[in-house]
Amino acid sequence: MQAKYKESIKIYWYSFRKLIEFGKWSVPAIILLQTIIELLTVLSTYLFGKLLGAFITDIKNFEIYSQPTLSVTLKESMSLRYLAYMSLVWVLKHIVTNIITPIDEYYHSIMLNRFQILISTKFSKLNLEEIESNNIYDLITKIQSFWYSRFDTLLSILKSIFGSTMGLISVLALLLKENSLSVFLISLTIIPKVILLFVLANENLNRIKRTGKARVLKAYTFNIILDVRTFAEKKINNLFSRLLDNLHQYGNFLSKEYLNITNLSTINLAISDLLGQIVLYINQFGIVNRIITKRVGIPEGINYINYLSLLLDKLNNLTTQVSTFFTLEPYLKYLYEYENISTLHEDNPGTTRLSTPITTIDIINLSVCFPGNNTIILSNINLSIKKGEKILILGKDGEGKSSIIKTFSGLYRIRHGDIFINNLSIKDISPGQWKDCISAVLDDFGRYYYSIKENIIMSKPTSSFDPKLYNKALSASLLDKWLEQNKIEDTQLLGKIYPDGTEIPSGYWQRITLARAIYSDKPVILLDEPFTFIDSKTREQLLSNMMKIWADRIIIMIDEDPKFARYFHKVYKICNSTIVPA
Repeated sequence: MQAKYKESIKIYWYSFRKLIEFGKWSVPAIILLQTIIELLTVLSTYLFGKLLGAFITDIKNFEIYSQPTLSVTLKESMSLRYLAYMSLVWVLKHIVTNIITPIDEYYHSIMLNRFQILISTKFSKLNLEEIESNNIYDLITKIQSFWYSRFDTLLSILKSIFGSTMGLISVLALLLKENSLSVFLISLTIIPKVILLFVLANENLNRIKRTGKARVLKAYTFNIILDVRTFAEKKINNLFSRLLDNLHQYGNFLSKEYLNITNLSTINLAISDLLGQIVLYINQFGIVNRIITKRVGIPEGINYINYLSLLLDKLNNLTTQVSTFFTLEPYLKYLYEYENISTLHEDNPGTTRLSTPITTIDIINLSVCFPGNNTIILSNINLSIKKGEKILILGKDGEGKSSIIKTFSGLYRIRHGDIFINNLSIKDISPGQWKDCISAVLDDFGRYYYSIKENIIMSKPTSSFDPKLYNKALSASLLDKWLEQNKIEDTQLLGKIYPDGTEIPSGYWQRITLARAIYSDKPVILLDEPFTFIDSKTREQLLSNMMKIWADRIIIMIDEDPKFARYFHKVYKICNSTIVPA
């Protein structure tokens, strides 16, 4: 139990820090201004009572004048002074309200931007092993669907708690001297509500646990339905019907669960609020009776009635906001867990500086494992590669070809054996240094809906544009001829998500990936079935172009097709869970 509380404190403290990190100065400004509004509300109530008292006094005082002049009225009237004070408070309250609105809008705009940057930056630091073993997709879906909306309300809850607390203290200061018993009785009515709210909060947490899977499935199904890339498959094979049924099913289940908790809370809170109102009316009736029997003046009595209403209002608001605050933890923990995922870069920062150029790569007794369960796919891999050598590894689906690339590139941890780069263990080199030396063309390539030019040059984001290398990449990938034949500018946006976007076939997306690898100009090239969407004749031409451009580079390619063997210095195959000469 103690460990659970410590974890809860960590999550809330982390969320507070993120609140300040995202909002900077706007967060304390919003809380301070909201507190000022609450204090001005109490002050306005106080001045109203003073105004009534002054008005009665003025009536008595002005009875001595038969026809008081305006100057006398302005000079002698206390009620006009309090009316002026109330007007000033009203103006101040509206000024503060008008100030807080744009600050609040500013906070929400920068919060979204900084949230997206945080999520993206952390994701870019992860390796494939962390993604596959930590169920990252599920966690990111929860963050996008549930964390953001709850975190968005955190500031509203905090400013309400601070404001209500200060307002409550102010009201208590005005009431306790004369009406301590009434304050005590009204405060007691909040106790059942506090207990009820925490019971409901616990029930809500159980509901969150019960509906966790359904919420993720609903969000995932909705995204899948709207996924443009799979539209043709869904339309032709009538998958939309089943997906829409699933969406309805998950939605109905979630709505039913929400309705149950809403009905429970509505009925119980209504009873609790009714109890508070009954006690309030009894106390207000007592004050009215004291006014009638002249045991208390009319202004003071009306003030006490208003103060008691304010007291109950502040107590109700404070308890509601505090209980809501404690229901946020299951959602707030999503980002906390995500940002605290340990990465390979953090576990193995590497201290040895990798020398360039890359002249030798030696793979010694290497085993390739699946992340998470450490199941060995391939073992006892021994290869020696020198600068300029081209290596082809042949294998069938499911034999671990792609896992070789993922391990070699640092996406998977090395658990058995080692890889030496220029006689330095890859375990002693920072993953970032090694990734700066390699470029990969994978079978599961990305389709980035920017222009062709942006797609290609994004592989060197920190370097100035190199037109000579860019033209070489266009030519070697045969994209230049295709652009010319189809009269497409290389700055034209790709994809139908844009009004004037151009849709291109998968084979040309794969050529863009090859062009990006050429433009990256790295010393080590990894090719994982790089021609799956390209016809056989074009494959030969592309590979021939690649070998000329990368004549002095190390190339490791994995594929199923032995026809490519003539382009490589050494050819290996996967046999009996290891790699042997073909």
